[in-house]
Amino acid sequence: MVEGILRQAADVDDVEHRIKEFEQGITEFSPKEDAHVIADCVKYFLRELPSSPVPTSCCNALLEACRTDRGSRVNAMRVAICEMFPEPNRRLLQRILLMMQTVASHKALNRMSTSAVAACMAPLLLRPLLAGDCEIESNFNVGGDGSIQLLKAAAAANHAQAIVITLLEEYEKIFSEGSLSPGLYSDSDECGSEDEEVTDDDESYVDDATEESDVYTDDDHDSASSGTCTQSCESREDDLSDYEVHPLDFLT
Repeated sequence: MVEGILRQAADVDDVEHRIKEFEQGITEFSPKEDAHVIADCVKYFLRELPSSPVPTSCCNALLEACRTDRGSRVNAMRVAICEMFPEPNRRLLQRILLMMQTVASHKALNRMSTSAVAACMAPLLLRPLLAGDCEIESNFNVGGDGSIQLLKAAAAANHAQAIVITLLEEYEKIFSEGSLSPGLYSDSDECGSEDEEVTDDDESYVDDATEESDVYTDDDHDSASSGTCTQSCESREDDLSDYEVHPLDFLT
């Protein structure tokens, strides 16, 4: 594992060259290749998707689920994903999360903890939230000098990171066995997440000038009832059913 994987950018020309090779059929990645180039290829793929991996309605559902009390938050997020996510989007999200877990599991070597990995990938997974398309409850009381826009952007980033951290740490509980498609996640048994304290390496990913995100507050909300995952959302406008996801095959 290379230090700073997913965080440090590779040479732009090298990434563009590797993407062209991939599109021309060179889909096998050698262990000798620059890991930063491969990581940037993954991020490029997510940026170039025709729609967000997590659609706006799903971002709102996850945001609402994260506002529930700690005791019911995981179940609320599981229900939100099972009931709101189009099947292709859910499967892509799971695959990316498993890749992120693999990276975080080697944090002693790559210095990429769960929170660090989440900070790097959350903007790509939760585009609508970072773009301001989701309603974030806040009580900002500042002047009209643009500070409120900065605070809202920071709050959105904190919310997105918190959501992804929960998805990573509680993956097994959120994505129960019944919701997984057999044969897609060959590395799932090796990709475990762990609870961890925030270290000095993680502090650079949090904006010290912002107020603490309210994602982890214990506001009273009705706990979401448990349910089973269905595929009723496959025809949603924002799903990725018509987009080939083969560029992620090398992650397994």
